[in-house]
Amino acid sequence: MKNSILPATLSLLAFTLAVHGQVFGPVNILNSSFESSSNSDGLFDTVINDWFMENHPTVTTAETAQRRNTNNMPVVPDGSQWANLVHSGSTAAGIYQAIDIFAANWEYTISLTVSQRSNQPFNGVTVALYAGDVIGANTTNLVALGATLLDSAVVSQSVFSAAGVAESFVVPAFTLSTGIDSSLAGETLWLRVFTNGEGHHLIDNINVTAIPEPSTFAALIGLLAFGVVVVRRRFR
Repeated sequence: MKNSILPATLSLLAFTLAVHGQVFGPVNILNSSFESSSNSDGLFDTVINDWFMENHPTVTTAETAQRRNTNNMPVVPDGSQWANLVHSGSTAAGIYQAIDIFAANWEYTISLTVSQRSNQPFNGVTVALYAGDVIGANTTNLVALGATLLDSAVVSQSVFSAAGVAESFVVPAFTLSTGIDSSLAGETLWLRVFTNGEGHHLIDNINVTAIPEPSTFAALIGLLAFGVVVVRRRFR
């Protein structure tokens, strides 16, 4: 009978995490390297599948998936396409997708590859978490839809080659928190990447890992410990 304690304990832990609605560990980001796209003309794909695209392009001057060419483009580090976020004038370019369910005090470690076209400026990209039971829409950003900004980080520097052909990019990583607002519990958690100014901002290979903040993890362990005591008493 006591041999049943460990499976029951593990089941309790899984249930505890499920109650919080969270992915624990690597988060599945759909089309994370922007290889799945459509409407291709051989160089640009004006639709990036699985991502909502702000300022959705009718021509190839907004965000697109772009293959390497000789026109001042660095080598693609993962697959054959970048997400090319083209900021023109006062109109930012951005992409976003739903990645999880919100729970307070969780941390998401995010890494991505960043570069630029060597003949274009780079004014930084912001990577942010939002919460909101909104419906994503091409041409519309999450703020306009009513989502709440939780946390963000700015990638302010890129690397490029004057010749435009070198394998030049940076891979920043940072941790964003969902914060303490428990009134948002159960709402959709969104990942959004958008430009901060003029230029061609190249993004690739987005990875996300989720883990509770220390205080939340301690609470989960406490709940698990209580569950272990209950299970042990049951199977004595």
